[in-house]
Amino acid sequence: MKKAVLFLLLTGAAFATDKKRIVSVGAIASELTCEIGACGDIVATDVTSVYPPELMKKPKVGYVTRLSAEGILALRPTHLVVIDGAGPATALDQLKQSGVKIVRIPVGIGLGDAAKRLEILGEFAGNALAAKNLSQKMRADVTKLSHQKKSKRPAKVLFIYARGAQTLLAMGANTTAHELIELAGAANAFDAEGAKPVNAEAIAASQADIVLIPEGSLAGLGGAEALQKIPGLAQTPAGRKRRLVTLEDSLLAGMGPRTAAAARTLRSKIAEAMQK
Repeated sequence: MKKAVLFLLLTGAAFATDKKRIVSVGAIASELTCEIGACGDIVATDVTSVYPPELMKKPKVGYVTRLSAEGILALRPTHLVVIDGAGPATALDQLKQSGVKIVRIPVGIGLGDAAKRLEILGEFAGNALAAKNLSQKMRADVTKLSHQKKSKRPAKVLFIYARGAQTLLAMGANTTAHELIELAGAANAFDAEGAKPVNAEAIAASQADIVLIPEGSLAGLGGAEALQKIPGLAQTPAGRKRRLVTLEDSLLAGMGPRTAAAARTLRSKIAEAMQK
């Protein structure tokens, strides 16, 4: 009997040692890690990882590009799941040298990049089938949306990302925001590539019908009234008619399982705003 108890204790201890302890960095990396069934192995995340809601209860290790190796090592992780661009590189090198296994996730915006993220995480978590099924469903949902007929005159949407009132960025082509706008049946009002700083002239020139802004950015600006005071906005239909649509910040981290549902919600919000 004593030998049996000892065996169970020893095997239990071994199992505890073998269990993954994941620190996940980057909103899309954390969300997908949870989606494929490994949420329980996450011991901490960065501050951008807010979905699913249970991640909010996890300890935070700082911002994606400002990680501290010492702080992460204090959590005794076995693995660090990070999006490309996370760092600094010196912190990642220190973690690797300390025996932490690094799993890197690409951050591209297309379906191919989204599928690759799931493939990497599925293999890492030992749940490749779940990752493959999720990838196929996501592709089918997004493809179906992209084939929907657009109106002859789609609403022009200006996506603004704000880091306080002094730093305003608009999102052009080759961004997640652009993909969502297109999937929602609208047109991007910002005729540029990537994320670019904007001034009053650029905002006025967009002649946007609607301003789309993440909830966090709107709160950082001071709310809808503060947004209305942005120079140049009053010279657009969006500003004159106070057409404002918000979007949850984490949906902009990259294409994933929630993208199609987010695009459908955005389509509905845009249609409602255009009634003003």
